[in-house]
Amino acid sequence: MTIKEQLKVVVASLHDALRSVKGRSYPAGDVIHLLDELRIKPGAPSAGVMFWTEDPQSEIAELGKVLRGFKAVVSRGKGFKVISGESLTEGAEGGPPMFDLVELVRSTILGLRMADEQGELQIPVYQGTGPFEVSGLILDAYEVKFALYAQIPQQDGIPVPDVMDGNDEL
Repeated sequence: MTIKEQLKVVVASLHDALRSVKGRSYPAGDVIHLLDELRIKPGAPSAGVMFWTEDPQSEIAELGKVLRGFKAVVSRGKGFKVISGESLTEGAEGGPPMFDLVELVRSTILGLRMADEQGELQIPVYQGTGPFEVSGLILDAYEVKFALYAQIPQQDGIPVPDVMDGNDEL
C-alpha cells in the first residue's frame, strides 16, 4: 500500500470512531497544518494523522520492505492551552476526558487490519503515547505513535543487483 492509501484508511477509521463523541479526523501534512486545523475548527474532539517517517527493515531492506511511522494527535477541541490535570480524567466543557479520547484513538488504530498488494495482513505496530509537544511546549493534546509495514515496488527499468561489490554499474 502507498503512504496515501495507508493514511486514508487510518483517517477514515478514526473518523468513524470519533463520530461517537461528535469528533472528526483529518490528514495533516505537518505540525503547522495540524495546529491550523485545530484552530480553524475548535469545539469538538479531533485527531490529525501525520506521516512521520519511513525506515527500511534491516535484513530485508534490499527487498523494499519498510516500516512507515505515523502520529495521530488527539485534541479535545476545548481550548489549545497548557494541560490542566482535572480535564484529563473529568472532561472539559461537557466534552469527554482527554484520556478517554486517547484510548479511543489508540484502540481504533491498533484494531486496524489491512491487506497489502500480496494479500498479507498488515497489523499496526504500536510505538507509544504521550503528550504532544511543539517547540518545548506541552499542548492540550496527546500523540499516539504507530507504524505500518509496506512494500516499496521496484522501479521499472532499473535492475537490482544481487550483490554490489564496488565494480558494479547501475
